[in-house]
Order: sequence, then structure tokens, then C-alpha cells
Amino acid sequence: GRVRVRLAPNPFQPEMPFRQELKLRHGYVEIVAGEPAVAIVVWVEVEQPVIHIEVAAGHAVALEARY
Repeated sequence: GRVRVRLAPNPFQPEMPFRQELKLRHGYVEIVAGEPAVAIVVWVEVEQPVIHIEVAAGHAVALEARY
């Protein structure tokens, strides 16, 4: 399936820094975007239909996730 994640304010603007890295050994994806930077970590439970999304930012960020 596909998960859509929306943040407000949106750090994924054109011309803004963006990095997405698969941490295969540890089983998660790390995304860092925007200025000031917003860090997002996404991982999925192996035995459960559960997706975890962590957001770290130096300012208030609203998160909406859809499956």
C-alpha cells in the first residue's frame, strides 16, 4: 500500500533542502526537508498492520497521514 503524509507548514517546497535515506539495516526511512529542517522517521511493524511516523522540528508542525 501507499501512505501519504502531509505536513503543515509544508517543508517540501521547491528549492528547499531535501534528503531521503533508507536505513535498511535498522528498518526505517529518514527524511529531512525544509529550512528550518524537519526530520521524519517512518517504519512499519513486521507482524502488525501498523505504520509509525515520527516528526522532529524546532517549530510547531501539523501532521496528516492517509492510507
